[in-house]
Amino acid sequence: MSILQQIMQIDDQQLRNLDQISTYNDYKVKQIIGVGAEGQVSLIEDENGKQLALKINNVHIPQDKVKLLLELNHKNVIRIYDIKTENIVQYCTMEYANQGDLNQFLIMRQRLQQPLSYSEIQSIFSQICRGVMYLHSKKIVHGDITPSNILFCNNQVKIADFMQSNKSQLVYSAPELLIQQEGPSKYSDVWSLGIILYQMLKGRLPYLTTTEITLRKKIPVMDVPFCFKKIINCCLIYQPINRIRLINIMRTLEKGNMILESESFISSAVNTADTNINFE
Repeated sequence: MSILQQIMQIDDQQLRNLDQISTYNDYKVKQIIGVGAEGQVSLIEDENGKQLALKINNVHIPQDKVKLLLELNHKNVIRIYDIKTENIVQYCTMEYANQGDLNQFLIMRQRLQQPLSYSEIQSIFSQICRGVMYLHSKKIVHGDITPSNILFCNNQVKIADFMQSNKSQLVYSAPELLIQQEGPSKYSDVWSLGIILYQMLKGRLPYLTTTEITLRKKIPVMDVPFCFKKIINCCLIYQPINRIRLINIMRTLEKGNMILESESFISSAVNTADTNINFE
């Protein structure tokens, strides 16, 4: 029986009982931690207790891209350790993000009625941008930058799910993807970053619909530091070529940080395990 068949047979009761586990190579498969259209992710553990994530892909990563992914090494990008194919299934062993994702974090802070401080936003967003800049420097377009694909691991922000960029969530997608049906690009990644920054600042998405008329409108960004307002306005430009470059986003953040440093820093818990994350 393949590892895919073993994992798919684990029911809810077995997931709650860690004695009921399968194996993958020398790893114990502890539980399923995510399921999506392209596959699922399980938590695995080696003989020394080190935890990793095992992603089972229904959509294969091309072989010419596998070598590049295995060579990626940046503190703000999830590390890929191994990619193997068995029959029609592809297995990807990667770094495990032990502190949840940005989507969970934003939901939790809303429930607690604790908006993110500007210092937190500056730190999180800077790390997101550094990770995306690194991917672009390796000629990798993410194509699906969303809060669910921004993970927290050992008090650092990590970009994930950059292996397949053929699908993206509508609310974070650039106009050229939605209307012109173009493929993702570094410019569409910048648009997604603008949406995420707005969401962190305002606690909601900037657009209620994704029609051409709506996406052409300039979004009013009120009562936020100028550096954030400038970045959002320059990310959410309808014409891709006119959007701000990532290097200029970083420069704007660095200039704005001198003002933000005067604000008291707020530490917070990020996931259901009450893990404290300090964004430095």
